[in-house]
Amino acid sequence: MDVLSAQTSERKNPICAENTSKPGCGTKKRPLAAAGQCNYWLKRKQRYCKWDVKADGELFCSNHAKEHKEDGKRVPCPLDPNHSVFESRLYRHLKVCNKVKIKNKQMQLSCYSENVNIDPETGSKDEFISLKHLTQEAIEDVINKADKALEFLKPLVEIVEGKEMGFSDSCATPNLEMANPETNSQKTSKRALRKRKHEVQQNAILGCLFDRSYCDSVPQNTCFVEMGAAKGGLSIATRKRLKALANPPTGISHVLIDRSSFKYRDDRQITSTNDKTWERIKIDIRDLVLHKIGKVAEASNIVVYSKHLCGAATCYTIRSCLPAMKLRKEGIRFPGAIAIALCCHHVCDWDAYPNREVLKQFGIMRKEFDIIRHLSSWAICGFSDHSNKNTGFKDDDHCVHQLTTPTWSFSSSEKEKIGKKCKEVLNLGRATYLQSKGYSVSLIKYVKEEVTLENTLLLAYLNKPSPK
Repeated sequence: MDVLSAQTSERKNPICAENTSKPGCGTKKRPLAAAGQCNYWLKRKQRYCKWDVKADGELFCSNHAKEHKEDGKRVPCPLDPNHSVFESRLYRHLKVCNKVKIKNKQMQLSCYSENVNIDPETGSKDEFISLKHLTQEAIEDVINKADKALEFLKPLVEIVEGKEMGFSDSCATPNLEMANPETNSQKTSKRALRKRKHEVQQNAILGCLFDRSYCDSVPQNTCFVEMGAAKGGLSIATRKRLKALANPPTGISHVLIDRSSFKYRDDRQITSTNDKTWERIKIDIRDLVLHKIGKVAEASNIVVYSKHLCGAATCYTIRSCLPAMKLRKEGIRFPGAIAIALCCHHVCDWDAYPNREVLKQFGIMRKEFDIIRHLSSWAICGFSDHSNKNTGFKDDDHCVHQLTTPTWSFSSSEKEKIGKKCKEVLNLGRATYLQSKGYSVSLIKYVKEEVTLENTLLLAYLNKPSPK
């Protein structure tokens, strides 16, 4: 059951004002809600709703007062399934939903063009439901096609890992002593370790980018565009690294792209000084026209990068970096370097994938592509750690993947190898697409798996003027 369904079913449970054992109230007695507090019990959070009641003498807040009355059933919002509304109020809600307001605001941006970075394939669509409905023979057939694709694509792309990276062990693995339990809580220690892991990854990505693309000599008037920026950690690390250079470049600007809102605590160090070289744009990458961003258009050199850009967002980014032939003739520049730490291949999209034609040569069509992207999650599911548990594995930066046990004879190690193989096929397809546009491309294992299981960096850079 997904989170929304769980929340919906949770709301249907009758609430007992006297806190005694009744259906839907559990078997244990609970303390009374505070005076004026909503008496609706949140089973998942094991507490009462924190909202105040509508009026004196009532038991529930405005959200829960009509839960079992005429408004009744709650349904997911079609614009954003992360929240739900009463079915009777759905039509009215669609006019005022925040998603509508955000979309209207984005449509006014000069860099907005709906679905510009997606290329839907016409024709019939073979419906793919779930891996658990596939036989072992069907999976093996797709794996054989992936093997043929790997055999052809792998020699075409430079793959760098291990000591070839040029990083010492201390740089590739977080060196963080566990916090003293007498002075710091376990929660604080985990937060510090997580922060350290992010810092190690950011430094490793920038090390690969600067060393291989610019030899630590970044051109003047460069615009750094961070895709899927979230809190902007990679951009802030870039700013610090450039300031530490003996001769820091001038005219540097930063553009941070993300479709969601975050707490911009670190931004305040920069925005508080009215620094106009720092800009955030709230937009979905699939709708982004990169060259129409003001700072990008004014820059002499463009760097596009990201730390853990999920699935289809990577494909959207690649497409946004490489304008159509018509625009190239008008003098639109390609980015001088592209560095994307890849992850979450299971949410890739056939209609967004930039190199479908290569995959088709090996019989990988939409249905096979969907199977491959689902199989890719096997690489980080942690089967060996959960062989006796019906659960999922959660990496620091990624989603939980539910483990299933259909009648397959694949061992845990075989599943992980299959998952890594599928990831590699998708990565190599992207890499060869960039090569066809004039880039030198490498796939780099930029940190060890102890830091993150998603440790592949797609690095592409131009060793000559922008291709015409």
